[in-house]
Amino acid sequence: MEQKTSKSVFGPREHIATLFRYRKIIFRIFVVTVIFALAISLLISKVYRSETRILVQFNRAPQQLTTGLSQSVGFQSPQPEDQVMTEVAIIKSPEIARRLALEMGPEYVLKNMTWRWDWLRAIPGNVKDWIIGRVMELLFGPKPKSPPDPVGAAAQKIMANLEAGAVIKTDIFAVSLEAPGREFAAEALNKLVGIYVGYNLELRRPLKARQVLSEEAKRLAVQLKEAENRLQKVKQEWHIVSSERQKDLLLARYSQAQTDLENARRQELESVERIKEITRQLAKQSQSVPLRSVTQRNSAVEELRSRILKLEIQRDQYVVGSPAAKRMDKELENLRTILKKAESSVSSQKTSGLSQTYQELQRTLALERSNWRVLKSRVPLAGKQAKELAERLRVLDEREVEISNLELNVRVKRDAVKMFIKKKEEAMINEAFDHAQVSNVVPVEPAQVPTRAISPRKGLNLMLGIIVGLLGGIGTAYFLEYFRRTLSNREETEERLGYPVLASIALQDQGSKVRAANLIEYRCLAEKLIRRHQSEGANGIYLTGSMKGEGRSTVAEGLCEALSQQGGRILLLEAVNAVLSDPGSQTEVFKPGEGITRSSDGGAGGYDRISVVGDQASLGECLKRTLSEFSTDYTGIVIDGPDLHTFPEQLNLVSKLSKVAFVLEADRTTAVVAARNLALLREAGANLTGLILNKRHYEIPDWVYQWVLASAPPMPAGDSA
Repeated sequence: MEQKTSKSVFGPREHIATLFRYRKIIFRIFVVTVIFALAISLLISKVYRSETRILVQFNRAPQQLTTGLSQSVGFQSPQPEDQVMTEVAIIKSPEIARRLALEMGPEYVLKNMTWRWDWLRAIPGNVKDWIIGRVMELLFGPKPKSPPDPVGAAAQKIMANLEAGAVIKTDIFAVSLEAPGREFAAEALNKLVGIYVGYNLELRRPLKARQVLSEEAKRLAVQLKEAENRLQKVKQEWHIVSSERQKDLLLARYSQAQTDLENARRQELESVERIKEITRQLAKQSQSVPLRSVTQRNSAVEELRSRILKLEIQRDQYVVGSPAAKRMDKELENLRTILKKAESSVSSQKTSGLSQTYQELQRTLALERSNWRVLKSRVPLAGKQAKELAERLRVLDEREVEISNLELNVRVKRDAVKMFIKKKEEAMINEAFDHAQVSNVVPVEPAQVPTRAISPRKGLNLMLGIIVGLLGGIGTAYFLEYFRRTLSNREETEERLGYPVLASIALQDQGSKVRAANLIEYRCLAEKLIRRHQSEGANGIYLTGSMKGEGRSTVAEGLCEALSQQGGRILLLEAVNAVLSDPGSQTEVFKPGEGITRSSDGGAGGYDRISVVGDQASLGECLKRTLSEFSTDYTGIVIDGPDLHTFPEQLNLVSKLSKVAFVLEADRTTAVVAARNLALLREAGANLTGLILNKRHYEIPDWVYQWVLASAPPMPAGDSA
């Protein structure tokens, strides 16, 4: 059974076939990668890492000159995490590395911190610097060379191999140094920690802090006294004890004065309206009554009319439609009803002199005018009082701003004095710490000599080499499979070329099982040709191909053997190009006049063989003559023709042959070349029977089907797919 690796259907079987097809490449890449990983592990220098831990304490907080005002706007003291990160930055600073290089000696540092392949890693940087230097020299001219700085080079080596980082959720940070020598790594790290602690003390020690803070505190105390005196003087000058309280009292008095002024103005207007109304009523009344006999009504009538008149005067003071005006209208309506009833009862009497209603109106008018004069005099007094209070408020506002500025100045000066006094005390404490050599950082433990190297990690490198080798080999296999243009199996050949594959002949050196499978393929091919001979009457087949070395002669011999086993006489015609044939080759029978050689195996091989030798011009004619001569003597003729690449003249012959079979070599003949040659045969009028795939490789071995693809159908002998 053929293994199917058609690119249109790429399943698990095709994946396995791809891996086995390129197994040699995969193995080579794998071996090279593993050897390279082992070589790197063995050749690179060992790296030893010495490590220590440092505790950050907060018994010596840094001095910060802050005031109460700055604290009120959101000033925050540094967090412990920030302090730890600050110490990490300090220990990784170039100054620490430079001091270590000076203490240990730059030559000693460079000697013990140089790895075996540093010169190789430095080549790209040196080349870049050389190119930049040459370009700058061409553009700006030569520059004087600076002398080498061994201290800077040693410091750079230290910084490149120094690591420091905070330990999570602690006040500790870890410091490590890598070096080729284990003793040097521990020695250099311990000295670096000592230099760092001393440098930390230098940074925390303020120069003449106590003296500066004391002088500044005295200067600020004098300024505070002056500010307090200015504030007290302003308060005494304007008689201000508490500006806020005084302002509240003035605001209350000013509000009351405004209310009194509005009331006085309203009452004055009301009084004017009442005077006008009384004057209108007087104009309607007569002043006196002559002596005569009159009929006098009820005495209550005059009182009712007077009452109605007063209510009408009062009603005009209210807003029309208001509840008070409605009550007044209702009362007036009741009084008018009572007045009509009272006017019905009259009495006769003699009267003389002024009218009583007129006299009552005159008395009311006099009273209203007196009240109006009093109200008119009250309005200017109330206005004057309101203006005085408003002026006092304005002055108090101006002084309040001045006093607020003075009070703020006093408060700032007082906070500054307190701060400098506190910092002076802190400076005294820091001086005591300096004398006692107390630092914020304390090494938890000294750096120990490492017992083993951290690099190279041979096991890890080997594992990475194995993984990279496998992935690289498999990736390369799939890459080659994607770009593969050759034909490897029956299904792929039929799909790509469009012709049926008559036989798939395996490569002979794959074992006895493969040879047995090839015999079966030959027998099947012979059976197909016999059936076509019986149906079409043609007894010959012409074998051709794209190039030399595709195994056409082997296929022809195997096919003749299979045909001879079916019965009948079989003839094998070998077409030999005399121009390209070996001059030293020997033939069994040769006729110089006709150019035909005849030989017979005497029945041992089961078929006869005739070699036809000729050049490009005569080979075709020789083949025709040979076929016409022996076609009636044999039941089957197999013609082993030359390849189309070296003998394209055979295209003039193929149209006259009954059947043509095209031979391809698996995994060598490309689909493009095969398709081009098949197109040439079609154009020449050849009767293409089909294709024969020769030197077929069975990529997947039998044990894969037995153990991995157990559900696959059983394979014939030698077949692996």
